[in-house]
Amino acid sequence: MSGSRPLVLLLLVLTASACDTSSDAIQDGALAAPGLLVGERVALDGDAAVLGAPGSNEAFAFVRSGESWTRVSSLRPTQGRVSDPRFGQHIDLAGSYVVVGAPENDVASDAAGHAYVYARTSGGWIEDAVLRPDDLDPNANFGSSVSLSDGRLAVGAGDDGEVGRVHIFEGTGWTRSAVLTHPDADEGSAFGSSVALDGDRLAVSGLAGPVGTDGRVYLFERGPSGRWTLDDVIEAPPLRQGSITPLGFGFDMALEGPTLVVNEPGREAGTVYVYRSSAGVWTIETTLTRSLSDLGPLANFGARVALFGDRLVAAVPGRELNGEARGAAIIYVRGPSGAWTQEAELRLSSPVVGFARDVAVDGETVLVGANDGESRGSGYLFSRGPNGWSEVR
Repeated sequence: MSGSRPLVLLLLVLTASACDTSSDAIQDGALAAPGLLVGERVALDGDAAVLGAPGSNEAFAFVRSGESWTRVSSLRPTQGRVSDPRFGQHIDLAGSYVVVGAPENDVASDAAGHAYVYARTSGGWIEDAVLRPDDLDPNANFGSSVSLSDGRLAVGAGDDGEVGRVHIFEGTGWTRSAVLTHPDADEGSAFGSSVALDGDRLAVSGLAGPVGTDGRVYLFERGPSGRWTLDDVIEAPPLRQGSITPLGFGFDMALEGPTLVVNEPGREAGTVYVYRSSAGVWTIETTLTRSLSDLGPLANFGARVALFGDRLVAAVPGRELNGEARGAAIIYVRGPSGAWTQEAELRLSSPVVGFARDVAVDGETVLVGANDGESRGSGYLFSRGPNGWSEVR
């Protein structure tokens, strides 16, 4: 950990289940109950947090009052298949809205997918819209990635139109305003596998590039007329000579203003790239990585990434300590010179299985998802303050 400022860590556990809240119980100071894959995906914005539970066909919304967090809503699909194992695997939260992707959920039995939008009310979240464009291809994978920003929503459909598409919707009615694809995308490129939206700027990954490459990230800008145009294309670093196995460049991304974070979890112990935009050209600012000997052979550094201003969080679910995989979330900060340095490594003093499945950050609060792959899952909240590091049970 770098930096001389004193820090405090406030840890609060959010645990949910696929059951009604009436079945929840307080255990060891935490809201605890069984639930399948709760915490596989997490989202955080201000006083609200959401935990995805793709194995339970649900997502769970929490709100904070003072220092206490309360589960207020269980979000479930109202259309399509009753049991969709991927509902809740793709979520986002911004302002008064939550979006949950359901890429295998469809009433027409063609598994094209849905995206569900929920709006916040005084009592929690209620369904606001169910999105499914009429022109989707069968098995389009619509909802395989989602991103919300300023009342605008981007939904990826990685198998739509053979090469994939991204659909843009505007709030207050959630009407579709654009459909994006890339004319040079190769068949099977899975364009839209991951999306990151920030206002009038959008990053879209195509995980599978030409043979011998590891995919691309496409940057789009929305002009004054409302038209989206391709601004730049970022190529993944070359694979090793003779290798044809993609390493996941762009599997997850985070975008804020002129900063773009792109992961590549399959390269060595895992790699995270930070890019900066100037005059419409994106250039590499730094490359973050750690050695296998440092983190462990299955570290998966940067398996998920999150960004808020000059703070970046990388999930490391396979982080080893004393020969055991305990997981960690590593925080980096950008200094005045533009250099990124490690600020902290977040771990649990009492390890849980599956810690750091996902990460989210808002200001000086970090949410880390954890689940054991079966019946239990949680969200761990870390907060930065002036009095050193401490855990609150």
